[in-house]
Amino acid sequence: MNAKAIMQVDWSRGGDAIVADQSIHRIEDLKGKKISLALFTPSHWLLEYSLQNSSLDESEQAKIAKSLVGKNASPDARTDFVAGKVDACVVWEPDVTEALKQRPGSHILVSSKTASNLIADLMVARQDFIQQHPDVIKAFVQGWMDGTAEANRHPETVTKLLMENEPVYKDLGESETTNGLSTVKWATLEDNTKMFGLDGSEPLFNRLFVQAGKTWVKRGYISSQVSPSEATDTSALKEMYTSMAPDVRPVPPKEEFPVKSPPPASVRSAPAIMDRPVNIYFGSGRAVLSENAKQVLDSVATMSKAFSNAYIRVEGNTDSVGNPATNQRLSQSRAQAVVNYLVARYGFDRNRFVALGNGPNNPVASNSTEAGRSKNRRTDIKIISR
Repeated sequence: MNAKAIMQVDWSRGGDAIVADQSIHRIEDLKGKKISLALFTPSHWLLEYSLQNSSLDESEQAKIAKSLVGKNASPDARTDFVAGKVDACVVWEPDVTEALKQRPGSHILVSSKTASNLIADLMVARQDFIQQHPDVIKAFVQGWMDGTAEANRHPETVTKLLMENEPVYKDLGESETTNGLSTVKWATLEDNTKMFGLDGSEPLFNRLFVQAGKTWVKRGYISSQVSPSEATDTSALKEMYTSMAPDVRPVPPKEEFPVKSPPPASVRSAPAIMDRPVNIYFGSGRAVLSENAKQVLDSVATMSKAFSNAYIRVEGNTDSVGNPATNQRLSQSRAQAVVNYLVARYGFDRNRFVALGNGPNNPVASNSTEAGRSKNRRTDIKIISR
């Protein structure tokens, strides 16, 4: 079946999470642990994306992937975790809440509340149906958008309808159902504009879809990738967008989540939920980004977009050769150069970023060999929960 995504339905904003025991505080702590999850689901992607943006190398990530305890559904993964059979589970609501309740000392390691632009539900239709019934698709998309606006205005009505039509929500009760709905953001035309680039901007969908495709091929789950253009048909959305007067068309904000100015001092020392080393090479004694370095930072930009409700700490590091004070100042300048580029190139709010120079004080290898010194001349990109 040749299926195409025709619109975005919602964003997961806390509805998907990695829940862990007290031995796990960073993504890197998942090494050697047992993790239960429903395979090939959006929650599975949350885990994979988090692993990719950690300091775990490819072989360590592959070992975690191979040792996953695969389940058919989220409740089964939660049951394993509650029973103590695994150290962590990747689940979605209401199983996130239930796992936290039922296993003392458990906590959320990372969720789509922090990775707020990572997991979205999409509406999909057959390509032949789209081509044969464009009027139906157009009316459906318009009707859905009208319904979304109503749901956002009257969330209590959504709770009522869910409890009347879905036994699981009736069993949860009004309070729990309402709380669960707070972990989902119904996608408006503004959200769809950002997702699919209706205003001519780069579609966020393309970045996420390409990266996910590469991941599933690497893991052997699929044999080949599909291009973003082959996976979407947003003609109805585009017609809706272009039919609006230019001055009332939705303009997605560069940053959806307001941040304090300046960021809290605690961000400089707060523990990171994941730590991604990036090889950015500078000229000797310089803090100017090369064109190659700028290309490397493109993937960091994708991560910053995905973890849009987080602070990003950029740490510059050097080897031990030379004057320590000079190295410290140089590492600070290099970290600041990375922040300046990301803010200028991608329009991020500067207050989401903290530049920190460690000089030679944070080695990951011995400085007694050139190989070790090379590893120490790095930039670390750290995700800090807000």
